[in-house]
Amino acid sequence: MKGRITLLFLMITIIATAQQKNWVSAEITYKSGEKVEGKVDYKEWVNNPQIIVFSTASGSMINLTPGQVKIVDIKGSDIYKGVLIKRYNNKIENSQVTEDDDEPFIEDTIFLRLLSSGPKLKLYSYKDDIKTNYFIEDSTANLFALRYVRFLLKDGTQIDDKPIYKNQLQRFVINDSKNQRLLLNTRWKDDEMIKLVKTINGSSDFSYAENDLNKTKKNSYFFAGAGITILNFGITSSSNPYWNGMSFNTNYSPTAMIGYHINGGRNMSRFGMNLVLSGFNINTTGKYYWIKNGNETITETLIYKSFDLSLSPEFEYSILKNESFEIHLGIGFKITSSLGVNSNYTTTELNITGQPLNREQLATQNGTFIHTYAFGEFNFLKRNTFKLAFCPSQKVEDIGATKPHQQYIMLGYYFSFRK
Repeated sequence: MKGRITLLFLMITIIATAQQKNWVSAEITYKSGEKVEGKVDYKEWVNNPQIIVFSTASGSMINLTPGQVKIVDIKGSDIYKGVLIKRYNNKIENSQVTEDDDEPFIEDTIFLRLLSSGPKLKLYSYKDDIKTNYFIEDSTANLFALRYVRFLLKDGTQIDDKPIYKNQLQRFVINDSKNQRLLLNTRWKDDEMIKLVKTINGSSDFSYAENDLNKTKKNSYFFAGAGITILNFGITSSSNPYWNGMSFNTNYSPTAMIGYHINGGRNMSRFGMNLVLSGFNINTTGKYYWIKNGNETITETLIYKSFDLSLSPEFEYSILKNESFEIHLGIGFKITSSLGVNSNYTTTELNITGQPLNREQLATQNGTFIHTYAFGEFNFLKRNTFKLAFCPSQKVEDIGATKPHQQYIMLGYYFSFRK
């Protein structure tokens, strides 16, 4: 139950912070040619933005529209070009195509996203809820829309294609048989269109977007670190009142961890996943005191030892992200094997010969259990991360009517081996 409450609290926090700003350095070029440095609220938009929020060096906030600006260069991430251009609105998804093979178009002032740039061609895209449009700008600065039509045949079951864009691009590969074959096999997809234009341009081609296609791979990395786990152990038992009432000392243990981080990629870069291998020792002592015959204090003592080795998939969300630091919240599922489990139960109560009585031992054994925990991370300078994790009280194993349980806080640091 406590694990579910932790998860619910984490989800509410993520939803409440999802609208926070993500300021990234940018340079704006207005239609007049004036250039201004500042920051934009960069959202890694799925659909091309209609407005881009810009903050000047003085702190003034401006809503930029494609009619105002020529270029928005979001440093290291994206370039958008504001243009008035004709674009096509025909639907191309299998579930949306009709028998109509017309290409309705509108003239619109929009932000085009630069996908690839070189001395011969520049490739742009515009994505909305209907389709992705591609645009080509040649070496004479002539900018035009590429065309692609899909429609149902009259039987209503088969879809026909008119890849008109291949004819439009033919003049750029006319003297190169290799590029002609590449064009023939190029589909209406970002990666394939980028590959075609990059090949036509040669090695001088530049593309934020191509890097973006590989962002998941480039932002995935190994990490390693250490910390301290502060653990409280306890036992709930309906059969042994001594165990049920024991108070255990807090266990402080050095903790080692190594792991691998996978980034969510474009449009999902605030999400990430970690796979963490960690381990720490548990060595705790519990005591229970009771009075015998009105004046004799009896001490019940249980010593519990184990080594917990865990493999934990973690899912995290960046609630605050800028060029200097990031703050993540997440939830993990800790799959733990308790190794070398050992316990010893003793009492000071004596038998008729004056020797301590033999108590029934806690029937512990090596086992595997899963705990849910919440965590927060503060990352700075890209490679350094402080981590705080909290696991609410959850059982370790069932021993009949007796249930050992533990809760812990882990404070640690890890170094990321990222590019």
